[in-house]
Amino acid sequence: MIFKALLGAIAIVAMFSPPQPPQQSKTITFMGGDYKVTYDPSVTSETEVRHWIQLSPEMGGANGYLVPEELELCDAIDPAYKRPCGSRDPLSPNFWYNAEVNLRKIRERILDLNEANYPEQLTGIVKYLREIQQFWLWKEQSRLKSYQTWDVAGLEVPYGQIDPKRDCSSVVTAIEATQDRREEYQLSQHDWWKCVWDIEYHKIGDYPTEQWKKFLAQRRIQEKVASQGD
Repeated sequence: MIFKALLGAIAIVAMFSPPQPPQQSKTITFMGGDYKVTYDPSVTSETEVRHWIQLSPEMGGANGYLVPEELELCDAIDPAYKRPCGSRDPLSPNFWYNAEVNLRKIRERILDLNEANYPEQLTGIVKYLREIQQFWLWKEQSRLKSYQTWDVAGLEVPYGQIDPKRDCSSVVTAIEATQDRREEYQLSQHDWWKCVWDIEYHKIGDYPTEQWKKFLAQRRIQEKVASQGD
């Protein structure tokens, strides 16, 4: 009886113990050294780690997977944006070129977010992030179309269960009523954007953090984000 109880206690401890550091370990740094990933090269290759870690919620805000590009984004040091940023709005001559750069980046990310490109344990996370990218592409394409003609019809195109004309009627009406293009732009960039995103977020919910943690433990991968004191 004592032996069985001891085995049971050991099993419980093992179940709730945090994952142990890799026996052989390598560390890759991202985001200027603020984010570090340690892995066991006998279990996982560096190429795999670099690909999989893109899906991390710690990376998502910086690499576009959780927060994709908006039309206005222009990074002067990124060679993809070949033209000066200007005022980064539809009244700037280079806005249209740089907006297409941002849409292209989202489309490329959607192609990568295919379940076949990742381990089965990441399927739920891949689907979650792809839904964000697809929603974002619709949202930014809708805004761009509306700026091309300054017609509110571009902002009324449904996406899945979202019908902006019905669900965001007060914002759409305000945009349709104004004759000021600057005001129309600001309403679509902020109020319309927020309205459709609130609906989408209510549907998809939060990032599946527990799935991610379980995957890291299974693959003997550890991530660390530098704190202010590090």
